[in-house]
Amino acid sequence: MTNNGLYIHVPFCLSKCIYCDFVSFACCEDKFEQYVNALCNEIKSYRQKCENKVFDTVYMGGGTPSVLPTFLIRKIADTVKQNFYIDKNAEWTIEVNPATVDLQKGNELFQIGFNRVSVGMQSADDKTLQFLGRAHNKHQFEQTIKTFKQAGFKNINADFILGLPGQTKQIVKDTANYLNNLEVIHISAYSLIVEKGTPLSKMIKQGKIVLPDDDFTVDLYDTFAQEVKKVGFERYEVSNFAKEGFKSQHNENCWKYKEYLGVGLNSQSFMFGKRFANIKTLDKYIQKANEKKSVVSWSQ
Repeated sequence: MTNNGLYIHVPFCLSKCIYCDFVSFACCEDKFEQYVNALCNEIKSYRQKCENKVFDTVYMGGGTPSVLPTFLIRKIADTVKQNFYIDKNAEWTIEVNPATVDLQKGNELFQIGFNRVSVGMQSADDKTLQFLGRAHNKHQFEQTIKTFKQAGFKNINADFILGLPGQTKQIVKDTANYLNNLEVIHISAYSLIVEKGTPLSKMIKQGKIVLPDDDFTVDLYDTFAQEVKKVGFERYEVSNFAKEGFKSQHNENCWKYKEYLGVGLNSQSFMFGKRFANIKTLDKYIQKANEKKSVVSWSQ
């Protein structure tokens, strides 16, 4: 039997950020249950194919998986447990927007079996968060970290974007220490990428905003890496920093080219010795999965 990763895509968000070109949708509550039923059907379709595989990581990303009501998240997790062999020490991660979680939900996610959360901070400045179109503020982020600690989570990641308008080396240093003081033990620091067709791309073309140039963004990254190193974070992958014992198994598996299965809308997979991807049209995915048909759009 071989160790593998499982990625589960939930394509729903509270709102669409100005830099995002992911296959995700805001304000689609009427599609939540239909999608989860389709997703569970897809998971079940892999039961026999994966009977000789052990999954040591389960990663629920998006989108914003925490926007789903807990009973639907539980349904997905239960379907995974019923159809795949999950290692008893598996890392179970769920991505979270601070505006979607309270203590009750934090407790329920822990009870379902998640043992790691990835919280989308992106910036520790309220004006920047508003500019980006984020659905939360700095205070909500802080409360979310406290909530997950109270619920029993020890493995907490925060996402942070480098290269934002007006970002300085001092802001980056302050953010590194801010996260350390909150006792976040893993940080994913990503450079801002301007994707074609996004509102951010249009604003840049119209001259409404100016981003730091590439050289300065590299300087910001180096400054951040040096600052978090001072407080005990190890860089173990280009964009990821962890305290001792808290490297993400999901990230490490990807870097070691271990096979992974992606389920859900537009998910990518490297499994059974080949690469393949799912349909990226929401209604088409729901229809095909609920008709027990393949949702794979290409394979190589």
